[in-house]
Amino acid sequence: MIRPNPLSVVRTFTGDRSLSRRGSFLSPVFSSQPQVQALYQHNGTLTISGAAATPVTGYQWQKANADGSWSNVDGQTAAVFKKSSGLSLADQGTYRLLAINGDKQVVSNSVDVVDTYVKFQNDIGNQSQQVVKVDNQNYTFDAPAGTRYLGIFYMRFDNDSNFIPAGASGSRFTPGFWSSTNTDVAPLPGSNPAQQNVANLRPGTAEYTVTDGILTSKLKVTIT
Repeated sequence: MIRPNPLSVVRTFTGDRSLSRRGSFLSPVFSSQPQVQALYQHNGTLTISGAAATPVTGYQWQKANADGSWSNVDGQTAAVFKKSSGLSLADQGTYRLLAINGDKQVVSNSVDVVDTYVKFQNDIGNQSQQVVKVDNQNYTFDAPAGTRYLGIFYMRFDNDSNFIPAGASGSRFTPGFWSSTNTDVAPLPGSNPAQQNVANLRPGTAEYTVTDGILTSKLKVTIT
């Protein structure tokens, strides 16, 4: 015998179940929001993580249009956004995650996605030898042997201006780990990661690489 429910109280399942006892879908609730900002470089990788919601039957990432509307991003139907090829300036913009549970939908906080690169440059004003930009990820530096001051900075791709990421105090590429193909010619900085490399460069040729696993740039040094 089924007992009546005189008060017509809707009782919900516990855990990750998606339905109330009446069969209607529950609205998803975000237990954590996606990261506030994500950086990428041309032909690199873009990942947006941090979001989690329950109960859900699916996810859909969306990108803001110029008129304020939102469009679904093809193929991005997981809690973590991942794109590992074909990245260009067109991928820059504002994103959000749609958490879906049947006929119920809830949107996450927005994510600022920025097309960036890392720039090598002289880090002292009166240094006569100049770092030369080949392209956004490749630089050269020809100079006599001696102590040279080399800095690394975040840059925006769209206007080639210095960029300060969310939560950072300046535009220096502080998370960047340095490596060198020949430390006899191009020694590593005393601390790594480092905001700058103050190196006693010796005759020869070598290549510095700085990376945080997302952004990477290289500097080829030719020392006489």
